[in-house]
Amino acid sequence: MGISEAQALRRSIGDLHHREVEVPTGDGVASAFQLGGFPIASGTGQSEAGSATLVSPFGNLTASWNFNYGLVALNGVPSANSAVGTAVYYHSVFSDEEIDRYMSANSDDLQLATLNVVQDLMGDAWKRAKWAAGAGIMYDDSGAMKRLQDWYNTIWQAIRDDYGTTPGPLAWSETQADYV
Repeated sequence: MGISEAQALRRSIGDLHHREVEVPTGDGVASAFQLGGFPIASGTGQSEAGSATLVSPFGNLTASWNFNYGLVALNGVPSANSAVGTAVYYHSVFSDEEIDRYMSANSDDLQLATLNVVQDLMGDAWKRAKWAAGAGIMYDDSGAMKRLQDWYNTIWQAIRDDYGTTPGPLAWSETQADYV
């Protein structure tokens, strides 16, 4: 069984799913806890190993997940300084929905979608930091920007070589210089 186009895009941009284990503790007031990443729902089209579970030591505190925001909501309030449970989940920089949007916006063309992701990473410092720092390791933003710019130039040249010209609306704009 081959991989989907969306999984291929994830691999090409280096946004593979990372396994995370967190143990939130109660404060006696809150019944919801923000996780460090946004969990990937198991069984999604892009989920190679996606799952999210919460093992709670409290049988009466049933947990529900909000996959869009990485939020664990309990139906009760755990006491202060007590472990809510152990959250085990997989996460990535780009959500499944974002990857699907990149692919559909670029007619499932992997190179164009990758170029679009690189452009977005260059313009979004928060996502660029999560992408470049991977597992929370420190990084140099100017180094990440140089790497992205080099990557952008490489992909752009490959696209021009494949299409013989610039694809899409940019191709139209290049020919307008002849009519000035």
